[in-house]
Amino acid sequence: MTVFEFLTSYIYELLWNQILWDYSNRFMNIQGRVCLTTSIMWGVLGIISVKIFGPLFHRIYIKFKNEKIMHIILLVLVLYIFVCYAIRPIFFKNLIDHLRDT
Repeated sequence: MTVFEFLTSYIYELLWNQILWDYSNRFMNIQGRVCLTTSIMWGVLGIISVKIFGPLFHRIYIKFKNEKIMHIILLVLVLYIFVCYAIRPIFFKNLIDHLRDT
């Protein structure tokens, strides 16, 4: 997830010339795009996802025994993540500017 966060930040800045977050003032950051504390947070969220959401999706799959259901769930999750990254700068630009200035 840290690599994903780094690449998302880089690609978003390259394509839309916007900085979504800036960790320059945080401990152990890389180009202000990622830092140690968020990497640890992503690690914890990853473990929670595997331990909680993995078995949940497996139970849904077993219940319906339909691969299309899982594809729909995956598509919804991917679209949700994309919309969060694409829409956030439009609706929350003032918040992003405030965070960047602090």
